[in-house]
Amino acid sequence: DTISNSWNSIFDTLEDWTNAIGNGIVDFAGDAADFVATAINDFGASVNAVTDALWNSDLVTNARDLANTLWNNTTASVSNIAHALKSQLGFATDTIADALSYGANLSINSIADALWDSAFVAGSRELADILWQYTSASVENIAHAFKSQLGFAADTIADALRYGANVSVDAINDALDSVGDF
Repeated sequence: DTISNSWNSIFDTLEDWTNAIGNGIVDFAGDAADFVATAINDFGASVNAVTDALWNSDLVTNARDLANTLWNNTTASVSNIAHALKSQLGFATDTIADALSYGANLSINSIADALWDSAFVAGSRELADILWQYTSASVENIAHAFKSQLGFAADTIADALRYGANVSVDAINDALDSVGDF
């Protein structure tokens, strides 16, 4: 009963904030989202539950806002957030990459690792393409992440950048030089 009452209290608070924002009584939805995410997470809810609660409220406005709120107010890992965005909300991999990069402002290393480990991409070419098109990554950032986070060899990195991200041979050579010895 205590747990059930606590959950009801948290979701009543969420509903109150959502109604206040919707009625123009409160105009700082970001602060409310942060509060609600922290409260639900502190109670021990999964990142999936927090994701659902925030997305189904008016407290976050888009995927970037949601990723930022989850990253800054829960104990979820980058992989946990990526999985929640995909499994709970059905977001496409490019949307997840964008949200993690521009919303949560995470490193390309973290994003590459999370997307690769999640099996959301079919291979290195698709991952290079997504990182190149939907994040703030430079060619050097992608090459570094592929080497340091994923352990890819130089030929795999070159192939992914050339045929996945469609990057010039000169840019690939510069990026491979920048990441050092293999």
